[in-house]
Amino acid sequence: MEADLQPITKLTRIEIDRSNPTYLDPVNQQSFDDAWKDQCAKNPKCFNGPILAFRRYFPNTGVIAARADQYKFHAMHTFNHCVELLSVTACIERPGPNGTLYLLGKRSMTTMHYGGRWEFGPSGGIVPPENSTTLTPIEIIQSLAEEVREEAGIKIDPNYCVPRSLVHDPFVESADIHFGVVLTDDAPINTNWEYDDTRWMTLDELIEWCDDKPNEIIPSTIAHARFLHQTHD
Repeated sequence: MEADLQPITKLTRIEIDRSNPTYLDPVNQQSFDDAWKDQCAKNPKCFNGPILAFRRYFPNTGVIAARADQYKFHAMHTFNHCVELLSVTACIERPGPNGTLYLLGKRSMTTMHYGGRWEFGPSGGIVPPENSTTLTPIEIIQSLAEEVREEAGIKIDPNYCVPRSLVHDPFVESADIHFGVVLTDDAPINTNWEYDDTRWMTLDELIEWCDDKPNEIIPSTIAHARFLHQTHD
């Protein structure tokens, strides 16, 4: 299943709807609760928490409309296909001897989706603020920086983070804001449990990999890699 990509021409803010959605009627609520408990038992890394659900991107204004929601309604999308997780993804790059190098991470088999496959990253869902209905670009980048720190053990400079695309993956019901992130030092990569391995490669090498063995790479990374390749030509 292919991912769908929208170029991000500008990003001014995320506007958050805090109204309470109703997904399940009382008859289906117990079935949902039982299925969620089973999912958590199978994968101890699963836990519920606040998320932002993507609704729409407005290129002319740079606004992303989102809704405050809960992770469990996204994770159990076999019950409901209305909760598209809004995430941030770091497409980390640094200079190399033969051109720009990009960081790829191999997802752990204990992750919720795409275990064992490679991706741009780190990435993660955006936690809605407690007392606000908007997120500024700086706050969005702060969420990205926290993911990078937790999953790769490195500190990124917000001045070198640029939003480039919004990639929708219909298989996992996600909308990922892909940021170009330029490393300003040679800090080592120290991953947590979410990655089993990492590698640096040129864009040409990545595109060749996407063409030869696409099942080894997650769809959103393939879509963004092709977008980068087209815009770099």
